[in-house]
Amino acid sequence: QGDVTVIAMDDNPDTMQFIEDGWIYGTTVQNTYAMGWYGVMYLYQINKGELPMEKQEGKDVIDTGVVLVTKENADTYQDEMPVDKAEP
Repeated sequence: QGDVTVIAMDDNPDTMQFIEDGWIYGTTVQNTYAMGWYGVMYLYQINKGELPMEKQEGKDVIDTGVVLVTKENADTYQDEMPVDKAEP
């Protein structure tokens, strides 16, 4: 019939092995460290009254990052997910 390209979600060991073996083309991986870091920093700033009201009302989007992991970057993809520890 035709080729099917498989894209997965997250970097669990089975998914990474299937990428290495060629069964899965790639997987999207979230920057969970940044998710936690920004979440804690925003709560801290809200608690101290330091966060601008427009961010408290959810009008801003915080992109914590996602990387497409393929066979080509499977060994280095974590380097592509930096955390900017400047003001959130």
